[in-house]
Amino acid sequence: MAASTKLVTDVIGAAVVGHWFSPSRRNISNPGEWVKVDGAAVAPVDGKVSLRFMEPMEEVNYIDQLRLVAVDHPENV
Repeated sequence: MAASTKLVTDVIGAAVVGHWFSPSRRNISNPGEWVKVDGAAVAPVDGKVSLRFMEPMEEVNYIDQLRLVAVDHPENV
């Protein structure tokens, strides 16, 4: 059975390469970004969680590393 595809969240993409603020000042990229994905928004299929990262704009994303960090805590925390 195929899992349904839906938008969970978007990201800012804070590590823009070659972006200039002015003729004498360029953007210094910050490649670290944390994105919260609510556990209710994803469901395991055959014991695995599948997330897709896509770029709908006419841009290119260079991704060296992605990590999925699961945080389990009581509901009232």
